[in-house]
Amino acid sequence: WEGEDLEVPVMFVRTTEDYTSHFPITRSSMKFTTDSYHKKDLETYWFDFETRLESFKEGLNHTKYYEDAYPFFFVDMGPIGPAGCMGADIDHDFQSSWIQPCLDDYESIYNFSIDTNNFYWSKILQGVKLALEKLDGDCVVTMPDIIGSMTVLAGMRGHNKFFKDLIKRPDEVKEALRHIEDQIIIMYEKLSDILLEKQGYMAFWNGIISKKPTYTPQNDISVTISPQRFREFDIPGKEKLIRKYAHTVYHLDGPGSLKHLDHILNLEKLNAVQWIPGAGQPGGHITTGEDAQNEYEVDTGMMHWIDQLKKIKSHGKSIELFLNPKDAGQLVKELGPKGLLLKIKCKNDKEAKKTIEEIKKVC
Repeated sequence: WEGEDLEVPVMFVRTTEDYTSHFPITRSSMKFTTDSYHKKDLETYWFDFETRLESFKEGLNHTKYYEDAYPFFFVDMGPIGPAGCMGADIDHDFQSSWIQPCLDDYESIYNFSIDTNNFYWSKILQGVKLALEKLDGDCVVTMPDIIGSMTVLAGMRGHNKFFKDLIKRPDEVKEALRHIEDQIIIMYEKLSDILLEKQGYMAFWNGIISKKPTYTPQNDISVTISPQRFREFDIPGKEKLIRKYAHTVYHLDGPGSLKHLDHILNLEKLNAVQWIPGAGQPGGHITTGEDAQNEYEVDTGMMHWIDQLKKIKSHGKSIELFLNPKDAGQLVKELGPKGLLLKIKCKNDKEAKKTIEEIKKVC
């Protein structure tokens, strides 16, 4: 968080051996598959936190953590942000979740607010509290994925309508965004208070520990708008949240989002950038085979983005990366260890130790 000049980068290195699960595969399992019997039970996969915790703990028995890594339980309800918790319609499958259009006019945005009786909000609270109780300090419990206000509003309004509204109804869009940001703050502060009180620290969905409130701003639809509209509609809300919370790392996802990098780096209080190249891109998530669903399984090729990564560092921001073991040594040699957090999944103990040794050797 402080961007200090360390001797070696922060390294989250882990291995998970193959194993036969004795529980249904859930959203929290460490074992990923494309044809498991769990596909008959969507309810268990997403919403049964008792089973999700059992399947997660089973995976811990087959996982080893190295260097700075530690286990964390992500209270994952999919990338719905506050939308579902405000009463928006949500669709789920066994890959992700989507916000369904439900906002016919901007005047009705105030009918959508965080509600203690809401199904998704109650499930998130249940997941956080149950994880804190059942895991009892054995691993970190994190926030859910609270996506950005623009992504929420575009989903609720319908993307085609929303993009036209940016041109035809800009003032109404801005007012709606501010309302959603207020709901994000309500949701965030309730959950962060619980985590800080019970753990003495907290983490957002990316699992990075902080003893102070930490937040991961993002805009998953930024690839579809110009830098000018990004600056006009989204940056004010991002700046408000970044100034409000002590430790922040921007989730920058996909080559199409790089056009906004200058505006993001100009956010003075932003601590770090998490660069995700995108599925199928060099250094990006694997898109085929059994590893396709595992966020830690990434291809080689991160050096393709070295100029952008150096630019991030030149602005005094730290960097968080999911990294293929084969890229580790060369990347650290180019970037140096300062302000670098590497998340590396290895196949086995031998590869993990070799990767760590290669990183330390170039430092």
